[in-house]
Amino acid sequence: MVLTIMLVAGYDARVIDIKGLFLKGEFENNEEIYRMVPKGFKQFYPNINAWLYIMKPIHGLKQAGLYYYRKAKSAMQANGFEQSNADPCLIFKWIPEGIVMWITWVGDNLVIVPPSIVEAEKDMMKCHLECDDIGVLSEYVGCKINQNQDKKSVMITQPVLVQSLEDKFKVLKGTPPQTSTKPGTIS
Repeated sequence: MVLTIMLVAGYDARVIDIKGLFLKGEFENNEEIYRMVPKGFKQFYPNINAWLYIMKPIHGLKQAGLYYYRKAKSAMQANGFEQSNADPCLIFKWIPEGIVMWITWVGDNLVIVPPSIVEAEKDMMKCHLECDDIGVLSEYVGCKINQNQDKKSVMITQPVLVQSLEDKFKVLKGTPPQTSTKPGTIS
């Protein structure tokens, strides 16, 4: 639906990446987390019962993603955005030029806005989090996205997933198997 709005309204879509997302978190409420010594590091810890004290949320801990989510949500709310009831990853606000939409999936953010305010929206996020403008939407969360504003069309594919499934199930290259129904018809 969001991509349809983008096409129909002629909006820009940019991918914004949060730098070092899992390196900047903080634990809340004096939370303490310990983990076993990873296999490659056991040689440095001769005590077989050694545990490591985790001082910051690291990749793989739910606290790391939660820290980012809370920080991003706070920044958006401070700038007048609302969280969608339909999808918690969609944050939006209405402005005189139309609607501004941010989609966040872990540290990958997609901003869909009227072209006249792209820079202002990126700058707003940069005030709260260190981020990079990856560029115009062409790939997002493992999907390749081809858009054609002239034809008002968008095609979403997952070539990496398709390749991994072909490899896993040993799908042979060549002519696809025939079906009992002629392509493009309903029986």
